[in-house]
Amino acid sequence: MNWMTGHNSSLRLLVCCLFAVFLTACGDLPKPFSERARLEINPLVKLKDSSGIFIQPVAGMSEAASDALRTSIKEKLFEHNVPSALETGSQYQYKLLGTVQAEPDPKLMIRMQITWRLFDPTGIEVDRFLQAIEAEHLSWVIHEPVLMNKIADVVAAEISPSVQDEEVKSAKQPEDIRIFADEVTGAPGTGNRDLTVSMRAALRQKGFLLADSEEDASYFVQGAVEMIAAGDRAENVSIRWHLVRAESGELLGTVSQGNKVPKGALDGRWGALAYEIVKGSLEGLQDVLRQDGVITR
Repeated sequence: MNWMTGHNSSLRLLVCCLFAVFLTACGDLPKPFSERARLEINPLVKLKDSSGIFIQPVAGMSEAASDALRTSIKEKLFEHNVPSALETGSQYQYKLLGTVQAEPDPKLMIRMQITWRLFDPTGIEVDRFLQAIEAEHLSWVIHEPVLMNKIADVVAAEISPSVQDEEVKSAKQPEDIRIFADEVTGAPGTGNRDLTVSMRAALRQKGFLLADSEEDASYFVQGAVEMIAAGDRAENVSIRWHLVRAESGELLGTVSQGNKVPKGALDGRWGALAYEIVKGSLEGLQDVLRQDGVITR
């Protein structure tokens, strides 16, 4: 087997369904952790390819400025748990197109309008909005990151609901329950950051209120990644999500995920893969909260 082919195939398996998910008691952690019944839940579910967005070059901007803005939008969409891509030939079938009209201002300012249009996989326009911006001319010319991020924040917030399912949009949980998603540890590459951001965004999308710290939380989630060599060309990766009651420190349950991947496959950017993994763990975490009487559905 060609090594690169094996590499890509294993990653697809990791994303799609072989990243098995289990909800268990965690007996090897220190007391006062109580044990809960062992329960196997569904494997990780892959997002439909059409749920992601291909961000097309922005018309009316220089190539460098367009690339800077598209990169910012990609990062902001990621925070909303919406995968996206900048490259042509992407698997993502939604398409986002922006068109800029700018007018210089005598006071070294620039006023512009960006028309954003989102097309679904069949080519039908499903969202359109006009973004008005006023900025210093120099900031626009050098595509200053603060300005690009400001524009991208609005775009991501506006279009992300168009590719989220109705269950996500309408999710609402008890207002007196706050969850703190702690920093994930142990992952190579950008895994710690990407898994942490994905978990926080996914909890928000499920309707949970997030706490700023463990002290302010009703519950907190701790994610830990472990990589173990499996021969010369592969690694076993396991991810454990511990759900803990903040007041007592009681471990209520653990969602475990694991698979074998090519060595080094996760050493770079995790990106949308982190979202896939987190999405696969959420039902298990919600089951723990149901057992604890916090949520009913």
